[in-house]
Amino acid sequence: MRFTVVAALSIALSCAACSRRPTIPAAERIAVFEAHDIWDGDNGETMTRLGFPQQGIYRLDSLSRRTELPLPIPCCVSGVRVSPSGDRFAVVFQGADPPVTPEQRAVTGVQVLDLGGRELAWFPRCYAPQWSADGSRLAMIDGQFGDTGWLTPTGIRVVDRSGDTRRFAHRPDALAWGNGDTLFLQYEDRVEGLDIERSTSWRSDHAGCEVSPDGQYSFRLTWPSSIRVRERATGQEIGSCIRSQLIAAPEPYVFAPFWIRSSARGHLLCLTVTPSDRSPIRQEGIRTVVFDPRRMEVVHEIAGKLVRPTHDHHSLVVLRGDTLAMVDLPAWEPEPARTAIGRIRVRTYAWGGPQPKLINDSVATVAAGDWLDSGRDSGIGNCGKFARVVSAPDSSQIELELVASLIPIRGEGVGATPISFDRLAHLPKRLVLDRTALTLRTPSVDGGYDVVLTLVP
Repeated sequence: MRFTVVAALSIALSCAACSRRPTIPAAERIAVFEAHDIWDGDNGETMTRLGFPQQGIYRLDSLSRRTELPLPIPCCVSGVRVSPSGDRFAVVFQGADPPVTPEQRAVTGVQVLDLGGRELAWFPRCYAPQWSADGSRLAMIDGQFGDTGWLTPTGIRVVDRSGDTRRFAHRPDALAWGNGDTLFLQYEDRVEGLDIERSTSWRSDHAGCEVSPDGQYSFRLTWPSSIRVRERATGQEIGSCIRSQLIAAPEPYVFAPFWIRSSARGHLLCLTVTPSDRSPIRQEGIRTVVFDPRRMEVVHEIAGKLVRPTHDHHSLVVLRGDTLAMVDLPAWEPEPARTAIGRIRVRTYAWGGPQPKLINDSVATVAAGDWLDSGRDSGIGNCGKFARVVSAPDSSQIELELVASLIPIRGEGVGATPISFDRLAHLPKRLVLDRTALTLRTPSVDGGYDVVLTLVP
């Protein structure tokens, strides 16, 4: 794995040096990030320890060139977004935190700059800039100043490279591009899709506006640094399970999550998870990973804390001790062809009352590696995922790997007989599902759940 290491204390250059530096060709791998991408809930202690100013914009490229870009105003910088084309970036400037005077508000908005820090466009009273996947359009939220000085949404603005502007009368809390002409708009209680060419909108079933390229997963960050991740096929919320799977901590914190743009893989989530909101000295105990939510497994791990991806999502800038490193991501292989090996009916019953209550009844066409889901109201297993499909020895059997603490019972209802099973053995455990129903029961007394599995034609 190739990586470029940059001493943190040497990254800052004078503005005069910035002005003499030639424009970097867009074909090179570029990352642009702000000081706050390193500052992470420790009141600036990390920045002070590394010798960085608390406000700053930095450019790092794959040829080891590093630049501190000039700031047009002393305060404040946020929301840096480099274009996927790699030749410009957008950033939110505020005249103060918050801007309350006319002079402070006059310099608050979104600025688009080239890689040398030269202004290309200015959009006053805008914030939350987001580039389309091809870098041809920039979407942002139009705002107005409230009594406290903060911008509140009044609409959406979409600008192309020629400067043509379209406005839409939606007031989201956040937004992000989906595929093609779709913007996803995030509100407190919902996510809407907006087709900017047809000017039509609809209510989506996503958890947040950040939607995976294949449209099957979505996330939203929640205060202080938690994450909701929703699987579209099942409706399951799996963010808490992802966090607990990565780090054993009472309340793991999530930083800088994003979906990797890849033609080979459609739902790879890159993120850093830490045991607390403080940045550990030399990043001890944190994990930066690429996670596949469909398989619920880490597919790649990177040492250090994620700062920003490069414009093409082929590399990451990470903080390692007192250095910054640009680390290449692997070339993602396409997912293996998914070959169906059978169909399994999954019924989940809640018991403990006068009669068992059916809370889920679904049929899944399964392939090796697939998870079985007990339904989003059951709380069984790892966010509803209690067993994984292993193989099909023949057309009348499917081998399963049980990962939840459930008691297997051959058959269902009265007369069902428990399977001889070492309950103290470590998970996962192997079971074979055949033409006879298989019941998996929670090890509880006064109430619990039965998951009944049957093979169906």
